[in-house]
Amino acid sequence: MERQVKDGKLSEQRFRDYWNGLNRFFKNHKVNEAIDFLSIDHIPDGQVKGLKKFFKFLMDFKYKEIDMQEIMAMNRQVKVKSSPKMQGKPADEKTMKRILKNLENEKDYKYYLYLALIYTGGRASQILSLLRDIGAGKVKEYEDFGDVAAFDLTRYGKGKKKGFFAITPKAFADEVLKNRDLFRDMPDRISNMRFLRNAAKKNAGASNIRDWFFNKALYQLKGNRTLINFIQSRSDEKGAWQNYVSIKESLNGAVDEYRKLMGNGMFAFLD
Repeated sequence: MERQVKDGKLSEQRFRDYWNGLNRFFKNHKVNEAIDFLSIDHIPDGQVKGLKKFFKFLMDFKYKEIDMQEIMAMNRQVKVKSSPKMQGKPADEKTMKRILKNLENEKDYKYYLYLALIYTGGRASQILSLLRDIGAGKVKEYEDFGDVAAFDLTRYGKGKKKGFFAITPKAFADEVLKNRDLFRDMPDRISNMRFLRNAAKKNAGASNIRDWFFNKALYQLKGNRTLINFIQSRSDEKGAWQNYVSIKESLNGAVDEYRKLMGNGMFAFLD
């Protein structure tokens, strides 16, 4: 691989990434033949890429001391065992819970905003606008689905960043409305909130929470991608939800999906 770096076919940074991935993999695993890969439950993407680059190097140079058929078989096994690529930089649940625990001491608007971001997976700017409007008395109710509630976010959509519904457990929605006075004097911009900037330094800020929600719902809990996109007010790949009627028609399905996520432990780490 060093020759590829010298020839300009591989960047030094990419070379270091591959090299570090290989070191981490062989530090934790002993592999003598392709079948050994079947006992490995998970191989991070960075290590997969390093391994595949390494196998390609061995196959290109065809060392006599190495069984090329075995190397080719290993290469196929690594591809099969590769995990789905996570989206963005998901927040860590332990970090989120620790931050929430600290915010609970005062239990002011910061606590409810952070918890709302976790429950909805929504855009911070839209959730902030919703809470401010609740504090101002402009929003007084939600759509009731039994154990689930949905606040209308359509008024907060701007351009390509649509707003659908902030879906949460009903108990949390009731608590938010009960404590509406806490939201009267909230900052009008997410960028003005130091606690979220500090959380972002720990990879547990608003965008990290949004990434966590998507990844856990889709990859870990095997949720429906289209409905998860709706829950998070993310535009559908097929261009649906272009008007209020189509948004309202999709709400029931999204609530059912949200209820399944709840039942499968989406927020169990908060207990």
